[in-house]
Amino acid sequence: MRSVSVAVSILLALSLTGCAEGRREVPSNSDSHQKCLEVEAAKFLDETGSNADYAMEKAAEICK
Repeated sequence: MRSVSVAVSILLALSLTGCAEGRREVPSNSDSHQKCLEVEAAKFLDETGSNADYAMEKAAEICK
């Protein structure tokens, strides 16, 4: 479980600094959007054991 927390933290840091692939639309309520990304990415990492890039991509699709 610790590895999931570390992975989500790294992904969150990358997305906040703009280092992630491309620019995505962010809803006006960016705090809830970030929370959505964090929760959904963690779910993908837990449930599928996927890599961090894939988890963030799928989380972004869900949180549009």
